[in-house]
Amino acid sequence: MKKKTLALSCVISMLLIALVAMGASCGGISFGIPFYTVDLTETLEETIPGIVDNSLDALHTWFVDLGMPTTEIDDLLSDIDSSITDYLSAIEELPTASFPIPLVGGSIEFGLPLVVIDGIRLSGGILNETILFGAADLLNLVVPTLIDGEIEIDGFTATYEIVPSFSTFMLSTDVIKRLDLVIAGISFGAGVDLIQGQIGLAIEHLTPGLQSVLDALHLDGLSWSAFAAHAALGVEVGLPFLRLVGEARFMLPISQTPGYWKIKVGQWAGSVGLVIRF
Repeated sequence: MKKKTLALSCVISMLLIALVAMGASCGGISFGIPFYTVDLTETLEETIPGIVDNSLDALHTWFVDLGMPTTEIDDLLSDIDSSITDYLSAIEELPTASFPIPLVGGSIEFGLPLVVIDGIRLSGGILNETILFGAADLLNLVVPTLIDGEIEIDGFTATYEIVPSFSTFMLSTDVIKRLDLVIAGISFGAGVDLIQGQIGLAIEHLTPGLQSVLDALHLDGLSWSAFAAHAALGVEVGLPFLRLVGEARFMLPISQTPGYWKIKVGQWAGSVGLVIRF
């Protein structure tokens, strides 16, 4: 009896070891929602206040050219300044140092049955206005592709159209070490990332007198890019060949190129999704 029990234990142990070894060295394809974060601290504390001051000065000049009384100009600009201040105060309640940017993407992993490294993984994600508007349509959400209207000040009317655009991507490569327990797994990774993003706001049909105000906004400076290194920790749950997966990454930007608005890549990234192992 003891011999049978010992033999059965040995067989089970060998099967577990085989499954662990197989899971550790196997590759896979994943689909999901990767994300990274941007740091808006400097944007809110330094860049936007400077842009607001320059824009209010440009508006003051434009109002004077229109012939508005000085008292009306001061009251109007004071109201605009107060509204912007209140808006910035509300934004500060958000995680501005690590504001998440979700993407649509996935990864492919190639198994390398080595002692230290179990695989190499290539991953990426992208988001732009086409994907964003398409997702909004599927969810029956209304996202305007064109914002238009009129500005009426002291009998003067100016029409405007704003066409928003947005694009960003993240490309990553990692080396992976995996610990597999048949119905769950843990992975450790290290790698590098390339991240870029840009927001566009094309404004048309405004009078030439407002061009100086648009120039003060520096709308062509809403961009960011970074090359970073990262360390990653992932968790998988499910069958050996099909699992839910989540991963967190600590980012260390090596080189950053923020635009005029000083938007920078943050220290956290990650992903959630579904992985197919093979």
